[in-house]
Amino acid sequence: LKKLKLYFPYLPDCHKVNHPLQLNCMIKLFVADIDGTLLNEKSKLEEETIEAVLCFQKLGGKFMLATGRNVWEIGEITSRIPATINNCVSGCVLYEADGKEIVSSFMDGKDIDALLRHKHIRSEITHFHGDRMTYLLQRKEDVLNKAGSFLSRHMSLAEAKKLLQKFYDGPYSKFECSIDEIRKNPITKVEMLYIDPEEFSVVADLFRKEFAHCNVVVGSFMNNIEITSSLSDKGLSIRKYCQL
Repeated sequence: LKKLKLYFPYLPDCHKVNHPLQLNCMIKLFVADIDGTLLNEKSKLEEETIEAVLCFQKLGGKFMLATGRNVWEIGEITSRIPATINNCVSGCVLYEADGKEIVSSFMDGKDIDALLRHKHIRSEITHFHGDRMTYLLQRKEDVLNKAGSFLSRHMSLAEAKKLLQKFYDGPYSKFECSIDEIRKNPITKVEMLYIDPEEFSVVADLFRKEFAHCNVVVGSFMNNIEITSSLSDKGLSIRKYCQL
């Protein structure tokens, strides 16, 4: 209980025998991001965090992971803390624990067509994230070469290979996809990675302007630009879930 109260300081003393909140916790839903929140500064999931969340669930509370990651990228977390709901791709898709979709906000087909025609999308390493798969126009070898070269600026070659293996060696990345194949699948997020530092700010400003009607998020670590539907929002998807 002491560990639980570190995370839920307003939780009453419901450990007492026959306390009414033993079966009816006053906090119904606990939502946590992964990186920098659920994980510590070394990107590790601590045992006391697991114990606290499992204790909360035993009290009847529901636990939601809210992350920018795809659902297949959080298996390592959910294997240790079985979330009731997984809020993925920054609010684009909500999944129940069994993988069933309950809320989704896919990108408009016209925006996908415009992006597929865009010169920067075609020249950069671009990921078209679906709800079950990531599609890339480029060859896997070209992606790994550019990604490895870029990441070697931030980390050792061994660390870069480990990160790339996690991203690209699983069953959820499909390379050398045709435009028609990408068009026929619902897309949650379009993401460009490893953009040349000398071009990055110019490209970022360009996409902010051309796709101002979408959500455009710019990250500096991997020089990435993410584009999602204007309806994709972690807070909005949480509210939708609470209304179900």
